[in-house]
Amino acid sequence: MGIESILAERGNRYGEFKGHALITQDIKRAMAKSKNWNTISDDKKECLEMIAHKIGRALNGDPEYTDNFTDIIGYAKLVEDELKKVESQKAGAEWQGDTHIEKSDR
Repeated sequence: MGIESILAERGNRYGEFKGHALITQDIKRAMAKSKNWNTISDDKKECLEMIAHKIGRALNGDPEYTDNFTDIIGYAKLVEDELKKVESQKAGAEWQGDTHIEKSDR
């Protein structure tokens, strides 16, 4: 599949790139103006920016495309897992995937 075919396929799914860019950049500008933007870690910023990207695709293109929303869940889950890991470490527990094990339980 050539680049023209790929771009046509993406355009059909997500709408015109300029429209998507406008929506997404408006969301990102709003996030950057928030009081906490400069205090959060890069992984949280990237998560929020990728979610903004997926929101932009849904609003500019096919809002029924499940993959956009699955990706939003995925990005949020990555940050959630990291936050839970840090919380568990602060509480004296060991993080193992979706659960934590109290050190006294081992």
